[in-house]
Amino acid sequence: MKKLLLSALLLVALLFAACSARQPQMREETGQLAFTAEGASLGVVDYQQLVALDSYLRQVEIHSAGEGYSVHQYRGARLRDVIALLDASLLEQYAAVTAIGADDYLAAIGVDEVLMENNAFVMWEDNGEPILTKDGEPYGMRLVLLDDSYAMRYTKYLIEIQFLTAEQL
Repeated sequence: MKKLLLSALLLVALLFAACSARQPQMREETGQLAFTAEGASLGVVDYQQLVALDSYLRQVEIHSAGEGYSVHQYRGARLRDVIALLDASLLEQYAAVTAIGADDYLAAIGVDEVLMENNAFVMWEDNGEPILTKDGEPYGMRLVLLDDSYAMRYTKYLIEIQFLTAEQL
């Protein structure tokens, strides 16, 4: 009986630990976009560096099940240009990137999509207004993929770009 009770308590403890590990952890938006690969930091691009890049104004029509149809005028820089601030060869070394939001939202993007001329952007403005952080600060960043009309892989509170090898996919 003691073994059964001990086993049950151990199972409950393991389940609790597993569930706790899956809870999203809100990370702070600091006006910086971190770049990582294989657990190591590759560098950071801050908001001022981002807005100093060549900017593009793009009209996006979003068809959302929850919010219906909306039109946005986003301003931002191509993701590939943001990555080039650190090292353009990163796009040759890795197979994909994962965009990570402060709310732990993840969006996987193939390097081929990043390299497209008119697809992957880090936006800082929406309809002429700064994109806000989760806390309402005016240095928010959003990953927008123009070929995703349902906005399924848009990352609202963008804080990190993680590079992935083909083996990690």
